[in-house]
Amino acid sequence: MIGNIVRNRRKQLGWTQKELAEKSGVAQAQISRLEAGKSYNVTIDSLRNLAWAFGCSVIDLLPEEDQRPLSGKRRLSRKEAELLSIKALDKRISEIEKRLKGQA
Repeated sequence: MIGNIVRNRRKQLGWTQKELAEKSGVAQAQISRLEAGKSYNVTIDSLRNLAWAFGCSVIDLLPEEDQRPLSGKRRLSRKEAELLSIKALDKRISEIEKRLKGQA
């Protein structure tokens, strides 16, 4: 479950849910629900923000065995999630490069 992975990574870093919320921009209440297994509708943006805060890729937050669909919706495959993560990283790098050019 994604929530278990998020909780384990957060605890390994010694962060509270509040600290993770501040670092990721994901609401503390959403993190709490996710970790408790009460939230199954996590967005790719939230996953990307959590991964960014942890310094990992979105794919690292997805359990391998969790490939079954929920509520009739198709889940992302690990490869699809990896591609989305790469695209998000490329976008973030471009944004940072633009900011740096503006400061020069």
